[in-house]
Parts: sequence; C-alpha cells; structure tokens
Amino acid sequence: MRATVVVLLLALVSGAASAQSTDYPSKPIRILVPYGAGATYDINARLYGDWLTKQWGQPVIVENRTGAGGNIAAEAVVKAAPDGYMLLVHGFTVIIQHLLTKSTPFLATRDLTPIADFGGSGSMVIVNAKEVPAKTLGEFVTYVKANPGKINYGNTGSVIPEMELLYQRLGMQMQPILYPSTPASVQALMAGDIQMFLGIPLQAIPLQNEGRGMAIAYTGEKRHPAMPEGPTVAETGLAGNFSWEFWCGLFGPVGLPLAVVAKLHSGALEMEKAPTTLEKFRALGQVPSTLSTEEFRAKTLTLEKTVTDAVTRLGIKPQ
Repeated sequence: MRATVVVLLLALVSGAASAQSTDYPSKPIRILVPYGAGATYDINARLYGDWLTKQWGQPVIVENRTGAGGNIAAEAVVKAAPDGYMLLVHGFTVIIQHLLTKSTPFLATRDLTPIADFGGSGSMVIVNAKEVPAKTLGEFVTYVKANPGKINYGNTGSVIPEMELLYQRLGMQMQPILYPSTPASVQALMAGDIQMFLGIPLQAIPLQNEGRGMAIAYTGEKRHPAMPEGPTVAETGLAGNFSWEFWCGLFGPVGLPLAVVAKLHSGALEMEKAPTTLEKFRALGQVPSTLSTEEFRAKTLTLEKTVTDAVTRLGIKPQ
C-alpha cells in the first residue's frame, strides 16, 4: 500500500512538471546580462527577448546586472529555480571565470545549462589614433616594445588567456584594465586612459572615421566583411596561424526541463534566421550559430580545456 502511494505521488509530481513545461511560458521571463547596456551580450539579449515577446506573447525583461567580472549575474541564475523564468546571456568568459578569479562561486560547465549559442566573431585590435603612432600590428608591437609596461589596454570583464598568449608571443608587455562593458572601453580609449582595446566593427568604423581610433588587425580566421581592408592577425605573419573569436549564448540553471530547453533553443534558431536579426548581426560583425544544445555544451567543455591549458602555460593564477 505504501509503495503504491509513493508511485502515485511520483506520477503526480511528474505530471505537474510536464504540464508546467507544456504551458511554458505562463508568466514574464527575465534574462540577466552581466555587462552594461550597449555591450554585445546586451544587444543579443534584447534581440532574443524582443523576438520571444512577439512570438510567445509573454514579456521578456532584460536586466543588466553587472559586477564581479560577470559573476553576479551568473551566480543569480545558478541559484535560480530551474523553471525557465530566469536565464542568462553570457559568453566564453563565464566558462573560464573560475580559472581567473578565486572568488568565483560556481563552475559554469557544472552549474549552468547551455541552451543556445548565438554565434560570434573575431575582434578588431583598435588603438588610440591620437596617441599611438601605429597603423599596423607590426608598428604597434614595435611601439609597445619601446615602451614596456607603459601601455594600457582595455578588456570587458576579464583578461582573455588566448590573447594573453598572443601578446606574450609578440613580446608585448602591457597592463590590462577591466571595464564593465565594451562602450566603457571605447570611452576610455577616447579619454586616453588606454591605448588599445578589442572591439567590433560597429565601434571601430566610427572611431576610425573620426580619427580617434585605428583598427590595425582582426583576430578572426578571415577578414571581416564590414572592414575588408583590415588584415587578420595571421595575415600579418607575426603570429603564425593565430585566430581567436568571441561568442555568446543563452544559459539557464541546472535541472531545466528538457521541453523548456528545447523551446528556448528553437526560439533562438528562429530568431537568428530572421532578416532583421541577420541585419543587426552583420552590423555587429557576428556570425549566427546553428549548433544544437548538445553541440553547444560540447563547445563549452572544449573551451574550458583549451583555456585551462593556456592558463597553465602562462602561469596565470586566479586573483
């Protein structure tokens, strides 16, 4: 009799969870973004949120919850109920944060559910055109070597181990300054607080047109179509076949119902195919992704291993 009651209770719980998944979403969804308004992650989150609102008829609220190198937003989602009503748009940095920051209270590959990859692109190496006498990567390397330890460069959230390997390989001694968003890095460049940062064509083109910045190289595998005159790092011949690309995607807490994950992933794929989205992605220099949820998870695990190796080689210790 007791066993029968237990079985019935389990069936009721399972049925309730299934019904909730089928009815999803039945209330507003909140998407947390770890960096400020105008950053690439923020733009992606708002594109996705607007799309879901129009398609599903439920409000999607995007909240910029900044701080601790992106950890505050990520930790909130790690601790959220696994019901699909609190999600996270983050990038490669959330996967490697525990390798760089001792206080990181989670392990992303264990404590978050990868849902959908929004794609990504390489970055433009942009220098302060008024302060830095360099129009090529080679000239910038020469300038940095002539001023060891005096050159500041901006990063959003945290350092990028793969790029640190490149700087080391090129013999560039620079000081990183971390900012809460890429627009903050742009402001720092214009103010002369930094001499270089990694940006996107959307930021590089107006800076170059105004004579404030100069895009001297692109970290992607191929030249960017928005700035075809800009050589890739590999094309400069200074660093072998080096390439590096950022990406961002959608995450949720561990334990999300499979039906909820599938619906969110399907919404992302539909959003990325929409002409209006593709137009905005082109402006960002972002290439949309068609990865399945399983492939996205595999991508995060591969990244964790690659960066762990890079951190070991560089001797970087979590701060």
